[in-house]
Amino acid sequence: MGFLNRPNRRLVSRVPRPPLPPEDSRWLAAQGFNYQDMPRHTTWYYPNGGSGMGPTDPYHLHLYRMKGYTLKAPYIPPVKPPLHPLVRKAMKILGERSVWVGTPTEFIAEAGSFGQSPDKLGRAIFKANVTESLDREGITISRSYRGKARVLKLEKA
Repeated sequence: MGFLNRPNRRLVSRVPRPPLPPEDSRWLAAQGFNYQDMPRHTTWYYPNGGSGMGPTDPYHLHLYRMKGYTLKAPYIPPVKPPLHPLVRKAMKILGERSVWVGTPTEFIAEAGSFGQSPDKLGRAIFKANVTESLDREGITISRSYRGKARVLKLEKA
């Protein structure tokens, strides 16, 4: 006879949970949980941000609470990625202006980054990570022509 067909299988699941001390009940309520509705095992979050499975009986509830564990994941604010060097240069060139139009050579001269190839700059500034970083700063970039010369157009949104 398998486990599911045993006649006493219901006895295990109907055992009432022992009562909690008042301070543990208040702590659980502050985290938004009801002790009677909690599963037997749940995810515990460590003070360093890690997590692991653990029991929720009164003994472990008190023990983990005293160690600083919580039942809610800690809020970790998102980290803003650092600005790409080309974005810093574009912000420097734009300054207080809302639009800048010029060739990649003029971009290099105004940014003060001599020794860089204008062709390489023109390709690098349109890479995905650079354009995403420009978008986060509220700057749009496009290509156009001025006469026969190819130019970059920087605009503040």
